[in-house]
Amino acid sequence: MAERLKQTARLRNISLNKLIFEVSTQALAEEDASTLPRHLTTRLV
Repeated sequence: MAERLKQTARLRNISLNKLIFEVSTQALAEEDASTLPRHLTTRLV
């Protein structure tokens, strides 16, 4: 798995740290997008 991450970073011409940051940011954004409507609905009820 680590080698695949390193290879992906190399293909994108970015550091492994930058790749992990980008993937983490995307995952958090997706989580926020899916949970925010539920939180808003809970507050309104």
